[in-house]
Amino acid sequence: MPVGVGPEAGQWCGTFAAGAIARQAGASVRRQDIDHVEHDGGAGRPQRRITLARPPREVGGEHDERDAVDPRMSLAALKTLIETRYGWALKVDYEDPRQRYLFWYRSAEKDEPRLGERFNEPGAERELPLGIGLMAAALHRALAALPAEALSGNAGEFLLEQPRWRGILRRIQSLAPLPYGEIQDNLLGEACLPIDLLRCKLAIFGAAKFDPKSDRWTRITLFQGAPSIEELADPDADDWAFPAFPL
Repeated sequence: MPVGVGPEAGQWCGTFAAGAIARQAGASVRRQDIDHVEHDGGAGRPQRRITLARPPREVGGEHDERDAVDPRMSLAALKTLIETRYGWALKVDYEDPRQRYLFWYRSAEKDEPRLGERFNEPGAERELPLGIGLMAAALHRALAALPAEALSGNAGEFLLEQPRWRGILRRIQSLAPLPYGEIQDNLLGEACLPIDLLRCKLAIFGAAKFDPKSDRWTRITLFQGAPSIEELADPDADDWAFPAFPL
């Protein structure tokens, strides 16, 4: 059956994988999780010891993405993790205005994400934090600017000193074991097409026969060739994604 998917869905789909960060705006290392912080005021470099009151919450044997933070990870390991998982983001020149051309914001009228042109339209001050590549690259630059000996420090201490990195740091750590957990593209770039994200999302849902009507919406077909109730017991009942026609 043909289904029309409008521009709103095309804009919303940009949050499909990236939008989790907007729901994860709490602190990575929260004060209620810190039992105490000790300072050693000896003659050497002051040492800081952080005691967490509770470990990250686990759900179903796996870390809950909202709390999956490892404050003990060394900054050197974090820097390597960014280079490994976000190498695509480090290749983008974010000083080029074309790579920061778009911004995502939420419509006050319909409470849905929209796209704006950063340098031509107002509203960038209300931008949703969906520039994952930009933020990952900025964190990497901040780590690269640290003295070599500072990279032996851990993420918990780093966040206490610079809490503004907590959102992207948590995202990088929590998605580290998920190779398909991130949209590996610059969602702020002038070349970003919402329809590419929309097609990917709809394909996961089983959509086929994409018939794009613009760069923001498309017609699709769902369940063409799907077995009826009477056909579910047939040996080839699940072989319908690409239906065959008799010759």
